[in-house]
Amino acid sequence: MRPATQDLTRSVVRILSPGGATVGTGFVVHRDGLIATCAHVVQACGAGPGGTVRLAFYATGEVWEATVERDGWRDPGAEDVAILRLQGPLPEEVELLPLGSSRHSRGHDFSSWGYRLADVFPSGLAAEGKIQTRTFYRDQPALQLLSNQIDRGMSGAPLWDVQGRRVVGMINAFWETTRHQDAWLALAIPTETLRTVCPLLQLSDLCPYRGLEPFTEADAEFFFGRERAIEHLLERLRQEPRFLAVLGPSGSGKSSLVRAGLIPRLRRGAVPRSDRWAFIIIRPGRNPFGELEAEGLSGASQGLVEAVQNWQRLHPEAERLALVLDQLEELLVDCPEETRREFVAQLAVLLDSPVPVTVILVMRDDFYSRFVQEVKPLVRWLEGGLANVPLTLEPDELRAMVEEPARAVGLALEEGLDEVIVREAMEATPQGAPGTILPLLEFALTGLWERREEGYLTHAAYQAIGGVTGGLTQWADGVLFRLDGEQRRLARQVLTDLVHLGDENRNIPDSRRRRTLDDLCRHEGEREAVHQVVRLLADARLLVTGRDLSTGQGMVELIHDALLREWGQLRGWLQEDRRFLAWRQTLEERIREWEDRGKDKDLLLRGAALAEAQEWLALRTVDINKKAQEFIRLSVERAGAEQRAREQLRRRITLGLATGLAIALVLAILAAWQWRRAEEQRNIALARQLAATGQLNFSRTATGPLIYTALGIKSLQIMPSVEADQLVRRGLDLLPRPIAQMSHGDGLNAVAVSPNGRLLVSGSCDQTARIWDVNTGQETLRILHNGPVLAVAFNFDSSLMISGSADKIAYIWEITTKQEVARLEHDGAVTAAEFSLNGRWVVTGSEDGTVRVWEINKESSAKSPNFTNPMPGVEVAGGPEVAIAAPKSP
Repeated sequence: MRPATQDLTRSVVRILSPGGATVGTGFVVHRDGLIATCAHVVQACGAGPGGTVRLAFYATGEVWEATVERDGWRDPGAEDVAILRLQGPLPEEVELLPLGSSRHSRGHDFSSWGYRLADVFPSGLAAEGKIQTRTFYRDQPALQLLSNQIDRGMSGAPLWDVQGRRVVGMINAFWETTRHQDAWLALAIPTETLRTVCPLLQLSDLCPYRGLEPFTEADAEFFFGRERAIEHLLERLRQEPRFLAVLGPSGSGKSSLVRAGLIPRLRRGAVPRSDRWAFIIIRPGRNPFGELEAEGLSGASQGLVEAVQNWQRLHPEAERLALVLDQLEELLVDCPEETRREFVAQLAVLLDSPVPVTVILVMRDDFYSRFVQEVKPLVRWLEGGLANVPLTLEPDELRAMVEEPARAVGLALEEGLDEVIVREAMEATPQGAPGTILPLLEFALTGLWERREEGYLTHAAYQAIGGVTGGLTQWADGVLFRLDGEQRRLARQVLTDLVHLGDENRNIPDSRRRRTLDDLCRHEGEREAVHQVVRLLADARLLVTGRDLSTGQGMVELIHDALLREWGQLRGWLQEDRRFLAWRQTLEERIREWEDRGKDKDLLLRGAALAEAQEWLALRTVDINKKAQEFIRLSVERAGAEQRAREQLRRRITLGLATGLAIALVLAILAAWQWRRAEEQRNIALARQLAATGQLNFSRTATGPLIYTALGIKSLQIMPSVEADQLVRRGLDLLPRPIAQMSHGDGLNAVAVSPNGRLLVSGSCDQTARIWDVNTGQETLRILHNGPVLAVAFNFDSSLMISGSADKIAYIWEITTKQEVARLEHDGAVTAAEFSLNGRWVVTGSEDGTVRVWEINKESSAKSPNFTNPMPGVEVAGGPEVAIAAPKSP
């Protein structure tokens, strides 16, 4: 499909001679009133650097004067460029044309608009042709054009690249012949030359891929490969036009599917009369009513039914209003409970009303159970309006996502590159390409586009970015590497602050959260540094910044949930600080409730919660912002005041009773003393009996230390004694105690302790083998596999470690240097691995029915021993039973 030609006339001007005749063309290149034309056109007006020329805007017909910029002048015999500055602001009717690079325009169609010198066509004429190649004209770079529609009066006209959707040059010459209609060769000055002459100009090519950002309706022309999913959504709406819930895993392209796929199809009438629908799209977040009002639904907070009715009275051309609530999970995790209940109730009333409305919800499917529990008024609508995004992608869908956007902007892929990309995506899991591969795919394709060469996406660029599965991690790690030490610290602070921690016990996953710039600053002194780091991370496409329409505040969020799944560094930070981050998140929610309820003192911290807050404040003061510190301080003051009040009341009661009870107390003391004396004697006897029993039977059974330590503790509680104290101390010394705790992101399959007792290795379903320091619990090395790790082992001197995985590979790593020294490949999952005691062999077992013995040759390198297979003298037999002959003596 050939893209529609851009309307160039709203930017074009006619350059006039002092007598008012046309001498050439120009076009607006900057909002400061800068206009580009050819230097020889200015000379034809009798002007030069610093002079004045007259011009007329096509858009208004008005005649203006402009000054020839001295710094923007290049002689006709050289670059032949003149930059004019309008004497006054640009007319409102004038539009700027986007400027792009000419490097990738070879072979593209072009269009232009300019004037003829004879003024036969005073309103100008269009011209079309093809951009043939880059060349040199008068020792200057030039674009060679194929067209017989260029005349002298078109010098200075914009050269519009039809496929690239950008101005890539300025027409300045054509090949003169005796008959103009024979002139098929014209030349243009590239935009790169214009930018050299005028550095204010910005070149920005149109990228047909979206990286980690969602496709929007404006990107619909580049949204390919989801026809199957779009048709599924349309079918649901044809059956029930009032409600649609679109659910799918994080990263499956739900938002893009609705915004760039479903809505454009609805505007074209894919559902009966949907071409007469209007759409309001929001992300509900903390303030769903405010978001609706900011998008034009006035009065939403007073009632959705009345607000929609008022909106429809003001927009009679719209037969139905569709409310699209994107990323609805934010309503569940970030919206105050009272606001959420009210909003859900209002939605239910709206759906039950006769108002012509459609509600489209877009949500991660791992929040479904929470949706059912907390959004109950809408659950009954799910029966006919639930649509799940397909979990897998077909090869032809992937191929369309790769090829069609490039073709739409005139780019091509090197031969076979599309098949390489599709194959890698399909091999991401044993079941094929999951829908969650989409953000990684788009990120990789965007990287390919950034490294395009003369209009081609190349194999070399694909290898450089790390392919589909490695590109995002490689990119994110590279961004951190380029930051200095303090910036990396602040980057960790910002990135972890932008994550809403889930709850594994309640099946709630981690998710992104939008926060204001001020929320990311711990104190005023770091504001500028934090804002700088946010800008750097946003420029690197790890964050996205914007403005809350309802409050006007600057907002920041992670660009995609894929970072939470794919970026190991961020996952590691969250795991290391999870206990503190979870506590701080709970505290922030309590502070919000406290503020929403007018700073009710009853919501301040008390008891164990206050003690925990004081402990964290002492340990992590720099990670707790001023608002939270103030909340804790007020809680401490409130608790102190309550304690003083209790003490004062107690003293008053004591003083009031003292006189009346004095006589009775004296009498009671005598009786109590006699009773206590007898009770003490009984307790001493019982305590001694318990202690003696514990000491006598301490080691008679395996559970003796546990049982009789408990007897000693009970004895101490009744009456302290030396015997009981010794019994407890002796028992505690023998009881096992935890040294350290290590954890993975998924189930554990295998563990092994090094012979020297210092290290522990664990293999997990999270596709990693991790080596830990036994004494501290700190991770010292992580080995990444592409499948669950099933077997781990150390060698006899604790210098080597082996890990075997379902990915059919066993890795051997040297622990001191943290270097991989061998990769042992199999035909099936590696389910067992072990080193020999003499350190000469390593044995691996696989589901392919073989046991393999590998010889360790340490003479090859002191740091990198060789592992060879088969080992001389070893026979390996396949099948269900494996026989191995004993090694021959060397």
